[in-house]
Amino acid sequence: MYVSAVVGNFGVNFLAFQALYDELRVTFLFNESDTIAAYEEQGKQKTEAAASSHQQGIDAFISSLGRVQQIELLLGNLKLCF
Repeated sequence: MYVSAVVGNFGVNFLAFQALYDELRVTFLFNESDTIAAYEEQGKQKTEAAASSHQQGIDAFISSLGRVQQIELLLGNLKLCF
């Protein structure tokens, strides 16, 4: 009922749509931080932060090893790949 009256004036009166959305309590549709793209970006940042933290832990472990142990670790990893 409201939509047909508002659709005809879409280009002229955006505020009518905003008032309709307010009335229907769906103003969250305008929230750009609640979009799929925003959630994907948040997930990507969390994944990168976790990977960075994980990599730092690995680097700290490897640097704590002696040179011979580092070489043995690398050779062991290479054997797992082939």
